[in-house]
Amino acid sequence: MELLIFGTSLMWGQGLRDADKMHNVLARKLHAHQPDRRVNVTFLAHSGASTGYLPDGTIDSKSAPLINGEVPTRYPTILQEIDSFDQVGIAPESIDLIVLDAGINDVHLKSVLDPLVTPRKIAEMVELYCHQHMALLLSKLLDKFPRARIVVAGYYEFVTEDSEQSYVRGLLQTFGKVPGGFIFDGMLWLLNRPIRQRLLTNCDTFSDRSWAAFNQTADEMNVRTPGNNRVLVARPNIKPENAAFASDPWLFGLTEDASPEDPMAQERARACRAAGSRAEPIFCSTASTGHPNPKGTNAYAEAILAVL
Repeated sequence: MELLIFGTSLMWGQGLRDADKMHNVLARKLHAHQPDRRVNVTFLAHSGASTGYLPDGTIDSKSAPLINGEVPTRYPTILQEIDSFDQVGIAPESIDLIVLDAGINDVHLKSVLDPLVTPRKIAEMVELYCHQHMALLLSKLLDKFPRARIVVAGYYEFVTEDSEQSYVRGLLQTFGKVPGGFIFDGMLWLLNRPIRQRLLTNCDTFSDRSWAAFNQTADEMNVRTPGNNRVLVARPNIKPENAAFASDPWLFGLTEDASPEDPMAQERARACRAAGSRAEPIFCSTASTGHPNPKGTNAYAEAILAVL
């Protein structure tokens, strides 16, 4: 079985050791279901990748060299990841299964977690990037890989009611939304309730609207191949109590001193420094925040297996 992976930090496995990354967990589960078939993985995802399309639907022609996958960077884009498959040396006709995600870095987690961004704006960005631009990506994949089934990985709520209120400040600081200091601590204490409510609404809006957009896009693509639905959508069973900073987190959070809790933190910090101007220092070092930990990754692999 030839498995091909494109996408963002979700597919890269931000903060995870190789064995715990989604493609390796999925490969093991696929092999367990069909022990007589070896699963070969071609892995082209990296953290920070954008879809590769500008807001008007034209191709983003800017490019930059591939760097350490733990460093969030828009380039190569997912469209460029797809083009880079030509250098792998595998026939496109041999690919059985493609798993990808796309759209989160165009909407951007910073926007979702920004209390000044309205849910309406989130919904508008989701329509553009998770529906219209996802359709462009899927059309290219369907044409380029004629035998492959394609699974689009849906997104989850990063913060929920079950997330600890005391970590709202840390989460905002992680994404550069609130500077430190006594004065800002006092302001945040006063504004905590409306800020938290806006974050929860934005997270819920992004999760639900992107899920609907991905399913709509899959339906539109599958009209092209009646009776042979090649595009599927998988959503992990990550519940409110499994969100970042919640009671049973399946997503990475922060330690009490606001440092990243994932096992790749030190390696990522070195990679961020080496990336120079291509890395945002604060965001890069804590980039694992809100990404699936091993429990979350297993939930994704189970969801993908279920739709297959």
